[in-house]
Amino acid sequence: MKLPGLRRHIRDERGSISALFGLSLVAMMVTVGLAVDYSRAMRVYTRAQAALDAAALAAAKLADAGATDADVKKRAEAYFSNALETETRTSAVFGPLVLAVNRTTGETKLSVDGSVPTLIGPIVGITQFKERLQTTTLASSRDIELGMMLDVSGSMQGAKLAALKNAGSNLLDILFRSGERYVKVALVPYSTSVNAGALAAKAKGNSKKNNTCVSERPGMHAFDDEPPSVQQLEGKPSSCPDNAVTPLSSDKVALNAALRSFKADGSTAGHLGVAWAWYSISPAWRDFWPAASAPRDADPKKLVKAVVLMTDGEFNTEYESADGKSAEQAAALCSNMKAQGITVFTVGFDAPPEVLPLLRECASGDDYAFDARDGDALQNAFSKIARRLTDLRIAG
Repeated sequence: MKLPGLRRHIRDERGSISALFGLSLVAMMVTVGLAVDYSRAMRVYTRAQAALDAAALAAAKLADAGATDADVKKRAEAYFSNALETETRTSAVFGPLVLAVNRTTGETKLSVDGSVPTLIGPIVGITQFKERLQTTTLASSRDIELGMMLDVSGSMQGAKLAALKNAGSNLLDILFRSGERYVKVALVPYSTSVNAGALAAKAKGNSKKNNTCVSERPGMHAFDDEPPSVQQLEGKPSSCPDNAVTPLSSDKVALNAALRSFKADGSTAGHLGVAWAWYSISPAWRDFWPAASAPRDADPKKLVKAVVLMTDGEFNTEYESADGKSAEQAAALCSNMKAQGITVFTVGFDAPPEVLPLLRECASGDDYAFDARDGDALQNAFSKIARRLTDLRIAG
């Protein structure tokens, strides 16, 4: 039995399906393109927010010193434009800063409108993503001593180490732009061990291996901050990171240079990084460090003592089996640090899930622990830590 027009109908249906498929493909490509545009815009705005926060901190300090609103705004604009120099190359456009200073409360408010042009969006009439950024800051009157434990194990090689250097540099910018009358930072790179540099002999004695590597001490002082004059550290590792510990310093240029020189290699003796971050700000170690790097006595009303514990992997190397595994030692050290009133921030950088419970346990609270999955998230985490240390409050 023949059906008239059946073949022609089939051909028509095939043509309709092809047309629908083509339209669906175009829609899908536009959707993907818009997602890329949006992601690009959000990266720009994340960095712009950090720049606005830093500008507000600098402006708040100047306002507190009695400067006119015009001078305060001029300083804020200078910080914001300098920080965003790289972003302007992406064709992002930011309008003039809007400033409001409340000299009674000490609050400084900044806002700015931005727009980031789209690449694919114009196809569907979306030419830009607009955003209003704003921040309310209050510069802290407390001083800061910060010890930064930074992972330079072999898994940090390449892009991850570059991201760490950028995030660390941004944190230094915020801290030292805040106008604090006293800000000091110590850098503690760690991998298979910690490199005590010129202070190694003082830490472990001349008899414990002829290198600058240090390991944990066994016994009653394994998890406290008693200085080497009470019990020396061990020197069991056969290799150390290329970069030695940088004691507390207020020299941002020197700290940045040390940070930028980091090289990655070795395994992850995380508990040693935790211990030396503590030692770097502990008053008990005052006589160990050079006089200019001697930590001050604890005074919560006037001084913030804090550490940042950053890792990208599991703690997998220890030397004193009687002290427990590296993660167990780290947990004990964190507990004792916090008991002394030290604020503990933790940052997992693209770290496996197995690491995160330890980092949450070590942190001073849930909002002091960060799970950064990429370089932008790491920079955002370090920026938030810097703002917390300077008591920067975000209004929205």
